[in-house]
Amino acid sequence: ETARHQGKWDDNKYHISTNVWNPGIEIGEDYVRIDGLQIERVYTLGVDSTVYVGSKKEFYFSNNIIKRSNTIATGISFQSTSDGVYYAWNNIVYGSHDYGIYENWLSSDATLYVFNNTVSDCSVWGIRRAEATMVANNNIVQDSTIDYYGTFHASSSNNISSDSTAPGTNSKTNTEVSFVDATHNDYHLALNDTAARNAGT
Repeated sequence: ETARHQGKWDDNKYHISTNVWNPGIEIGEDYVRIDGLQIERVYTLGVDSTVYVGSKKEFYFSNNIIKRSNTIATGISFQSTSDGVYYAWNNIVYGSHDYGIYENWLSSDATLYVFNNTVSDCSVWGIRRAEATMVANNNIVQDSTIDYYGTFHASSSNNISSDSTAPGTNSKTNTEVSFVDATHNDYHLALNDTAARNAGT
């Protein structure tokens, strides 16, 4: 626990910082769980993902922080031709040059559950659905060019966007969330926030 972040990037805690063409983490095995890491890609040439998921079956990604550092990169990219099940929850993704959480043409038989994530300041899309079934609940996306993109499953709910795109029932659009210090990438909810507090399910 002494090496684990406390919900804000901390250079004094364990982190992965890659300065090569390849992703910071690339997953090709089945039944993988990644929890509680800090991951950045600082390579300044070429477009790639900070976390690339090509797993064919179950994959779990939780409580992680992904940030961009002077590079062209997607936050986490799900890419597989299988009918696997993928879970991403309680992650913070910010500053991605392209996409924050990116479902990049998974099989149409695959399912991706995206719950309780905070995504901010992505140059293209915050959370993007392409072919797979994507269920999005309790996510906060702020200040991306397009916060949510694609058609999400009908059971999606209680999402927040700073533009008009938050999908699902009981979601909030054109809503600004108050963070502790977004300028310095502290995405804990501020004590005086009234947008996201008590708005989840």
